[in-house]
Amino acid sequence: MNTPPSNLPDHPGVYLFKDVNEKILYIGKAGSIKKRVSTYFRKSENLPDKIRLMLKHVKSLDFILTATEKEALILEATLIKRHKPRYNTQLTDDKSYPYIRVSDDSYPSISIVRRTDEEGAYYGPFTDLRSMKQVFKLLRRIFKLRTCKRMRKDGCLNREMDLCLAPCVNDIDPELYRKKVRSVVSILEGRIEDVIGELEILMWDLSSRMKFEEAATVRDQIEELRSVFEDLKTTGRGEDLDVIGLKSIKEGVISLLLFMVRDGRIVGRERFLLSEVEDIDASLTSLISQYYLTSSVIPHRIIVPRIPLEKEVLEEWLSEKALRSVVISLPEKEKELKLLNLAEKCAAFTVPLKTPDSSLVYDFKSELYLEHEIDRIEAFDVSNIGGLYAVGSMVVFEGGKAKKSDYRRFKIKTVEGIDDVGMMEEVLGRRLKNDSLPIPDLIMVDGGRGQLNAALRVIDEVGYDILAIGLAKRFEEIYISDRKGPIRLKSTSPTLKLLKQIRDEAHRFAIQYHRELRDKEIEASLLDRIDGIGKQRKTALLKHFGSIDAIRSASLDEIREVSGFGDKTAQKVYDAIH
Repeated sequence: MNTPPSNLPDHPGVYLFKDVNEKILYIGKAGSIKKRVSTYFRKSENLPDKIRLMLKHVKSLDFILTATEKEALILEATLIKRHKPRYNTQLTDDKSYPYIRVSDDSYPSISIVRRTDEEGAYYGPFTDLRSMKQVFKLLRRIFKLRTCKRMRKDGCLNREMDLCLAPCVNDIDPELYRKKVRSVVSILEGRIEDVIGELEILMWDLSSRMKFEEAATVRDQIEELRSVFEDLKTTGRGEDLDVIGLKSIKEGVISLLLFMVRDGRIVGRERFLLSEVEDIDASLTSLISQYYLTSSVIPHRIIVPRIPLEKEVLEEWLSEKALRSVVISLPEKEKELKLLNLAEKCAAFTVPLKTPDSSLVYDFKSELYLEHEIDRIEAFDVSNIGGLYAVGSMVVFEGGKAKKSDYRRFKIKTVEGIDDVGMMEEVLGRRLKNDSLPIPDLIMVDGGRGQLNAALRVIDEVGYDILAIGLAKRFEEIYISDRKGPIRLKSTSPTLKLLKQIRDEAHRFAIQYHRELRDKEIEASLLDRIDGIGKQRKTALLKHFGSIDAIRSASLDEIREVSGFGDKTAQKVYDAIH
């Protein structure tokens, strides 16, 4: 495509450059599509290298008209997030970073999610997973809000554990419940002192009415809140802003670090990599609009190292989104400058994030009809013989490769008899309560719809939003939570091959642990059946020979050589094992 179409409108909107296969290469916005697109076809030496390269592949142009330039800004950010064009500057982050979602129900629930496509308010993303889970557990314990997706008529385990007010079975005043929700939202927005102040008033009120036990409970909650948030840096009371630091870490790649300051406290920070950057000044508007497109919390001020193009349009859009004035500015005070310098210093030390193999991600998304990329996969299996020596396994793959340091194995504790589904529920429940591991993008269980439903029950109960699938062995059918029937992939499919590899690895790991427990039990029981062989002599035998197999292979004379064994005792052992 060497010249622009002649019928381009002199009107605000979004334009899309496409290749011969109608794949979108680049998305841009403009106050006048006609004037903006024409600039691409003037003197090519004035264009950035990336754009010149892109134009060589452009075969067609499409556009979408909008009423205002502000609408074009929003639409551009939305389309870039959806289509991820090759030649646009994009925010690249770790897709496993979660949000905390507050649902939009009569009795709202809180949950940890990775997707932001459902109704509700989202807080995050959180890069410090350990701290985020600590805060989430604290909020559940203090405010006892729902974490389930759907309220059950008979309640759930969280009610029994006193982690939920259980509006599903209890007569809870909706206004009282929503007051607790507002307290949770205040904490997630960084207004911790406001909540502590309300709790202190409640504590003294209870005390004045001689409800000392309830007052002590509130006092403990205040101390817990202060303990969790005491390490947050204070930069001055009353400030509510985001600080964006930028640093070039290599040619074409910019590291962005954003500090979130709420009521004078640094309550979080987010890291991103900006790839394919030719002109940071031209890209900054798009980057800001991409970030705040899905953010539920927008501060009063956004401190930037340089003023973005179309600053006024950005401020108008952000102000409408926040329902109050939002200002984008350079640092105006010394402490703001110090924060900006700190953000830039931290951005300089950002390690480039690992990304999974692109073809693998593409296959997962297209073949399994997924909307989001998959990097971390956790697969589970259980192994037992008639309910005996029952164990579970968890294997982890990231970017298509095994991450053995994150493997875990479980000895079944609460399920008796032959109940694979119950065992799977126990294993998943114990894993998802583990704070030390990242949240997976995908959970896979060995089995069909029954095993998958067990996984979904556990995921729902703990309040996470994690995609789960089941891979059934007989026909290699893939069951997905939101699809009625199974998916059958071709035997040559890279996605199916990887899923089978992960499933088989989980099975191998479970069998290995099962055999270890079984062999230990057999060893112990065999020696225990020999009269006159107590714990001391049994230990001496195993220490001398190393295993039951080695004892079986030993001659009578070799057994006599073991310390503490005479002719009579050695003969007993020899006869028993043969």
